[in-house]
Amino acid sequence: MSGIVGCLGSGPCDDFVTGGGFIGGGNAKKSFGFTLGFHAGDSNPVAQFSYIDHATGMHVKVTTVTIYTPTSTTSRHIEGQCEVDQMGGYWYAIDVADNGEPGAGADTLSLMITNGYTASGTLRGGNIQIHAPCQ
Repeated sequence: MSGIVGCLGSGPCDDFVTGGGFIGGGNAKKSFGFTLGFHAGDSNPVAQFSYIDHATGMHVKVTTVTIYTPTSTTSRHIEGQCEVDQMGGYWYAIDVADNGEPGAGADTLSLMITNGYTASGTLRGGNIQIHAPCQ
């Protein structure tokens, strides 16, 4: 998991994704909020992602973005390092899809962490939005 791929920033366009909401429900609810990717003219990616699994109490916080790949006009793949319950040394992979408005019932989030944790699903609340993708 290394090497930034895709829209490399420092160009004339943005390519970043934002989102907030939850997957699952009841005791299996998993909530998140994030901004990941590149702003025009910036060669360093934004790495803000917070995730809570309410069933286990686990909290994930992204600390770096080392791979940011547009996989289609409506989806992105992101990888890098993260903290789990305030302990570093983990790697993550996130796949998001902006499948329309409103995001609930259409947009998707998938998270995998090197500690073996995985979660994915269609948003039951919230929205994922790709902003000004590179052409």
